[in-house]
Amino acid sequence: MRPSFSLGRKLAAAVFAAVTMVSCSDSLVQPGPTEPDRVLFVRNHSLMVMDADGGNEQRLLGSYDWVDTPQLMPDGRSVLLVGAQTYCGKLLALPLDGGATRTIATGDYCLRAMRASPSAGHVVFVGLEEAQLSVSGANTKIIVMKADGTGLTDLSAALPAPGGSCSSSPTPKVTHHVMGWVSHSRVQLYRHVCGFGAKYFTVNIDGSDVTEGYAGMISPDGRRLLRGGGASLVVTDVTTGVQSVIGSEALVVDRAAPSQHEFTSPWSADGSHIAYQHSGSNALYIARADGSNAQLVAGFPAGERTVSAFWGFAGTNNRVLYTAWNLAAGTYDLYLLTNDGSSPVPLSVGKGNARNVIWIPAR
Repeated sequence: MRPSFSLGRKLAAAVFAAVTMVSCSDSLVQPGPTEPDRVLFVRNHSLMVMDADGGNEQRLLGSYDWVDTPQLMPDGRSVLLVGAQTYCGKLLALPLDGGATRTIATGDYCLRAMRASPSAGHVVFVGLEEAQLSVSGANTKIIVMKADGTGLTDLSAALPAPGGSCSSSPTPKVTHHVMGWVSHSRVQLYRHVCGFGAKYFTVNIDGSDVTEGYAGMISPDGRRLLRGGGASLVVTDVTTGVQSVIGSEALVVDRAAPSQHEFTSPWSADGSHIAYQHSGSNALYIARADGSNAQLVAGFPAGERTVSAFWGFAGTNNRVLYTAWNLAAGTYDLYLLTNDGSSPVPLSVGKGNARNVIWIPAR
């Protein structure tokens, strides 16, 4: 039987809906009148949680060999993620109310990564049929389904044929990745053949209206798309199609690293701010969504650390979570910074590669 844990009623109302863990502690709720801000993240394929100051670190889901792509649900009470106790990844729902981990049916597919739609009504995932796990060169697929596990649709079948061939086989080895959602019913995908020939596509959840090219990252309210537009940032109203150009010589931090299943969004939770990097710089900036009041929030001396990924805004005062490549330790370290960059808090340094970071506000 899998062990379970409780986060307490206050935090349960703020963040998830189904979970297990193995830890020295039976609860993530610490003694005292106020539950602290917490940070949930993946490090070296394990799910970790800690206080916002980096203390009280614990491993969750210790009975799982690996986990990936955790995502906070809009109900504020649940998180979805992929986890595996064998080689076959399953879609898991993790609660903060003391309930047990729930596995959501995904047909005959083993999952690699997933993303839920903005309304959490649908889930899109990278899958491989379980019978194909031992087949060398088996192609992954992109599957979308309703959140209850019904209505599975193969979106990769709707994409144009990849063409070409691998040097070792006449049949293309096709790898797909989930980039995210560009509306409540439209998905952004990434595909490459034999490790090259990468292309982006967007497609409706019914497989219609396939468009090649990178679309951008959707705002929390699902009404705006933000993407790097060459030397500028471009915000597009998804209803009217009206575009606004922001700033100059900047590239938004809006692309996942598909080979590492890393996902991030440049938007703050309320859609009022964005995060971006100047092209070629070792620094991270935030600004209002109209591009005004830009501020440097993270930067390191050359040869020490390199800003690698932005993981979201922490709370409502524009603190940011990000990782940086530690040249000495050879790890991706996790930091929390205030909006003026003056108070960096090292959360996970020299312990392994941190990614897929989620902020859990205090309640």
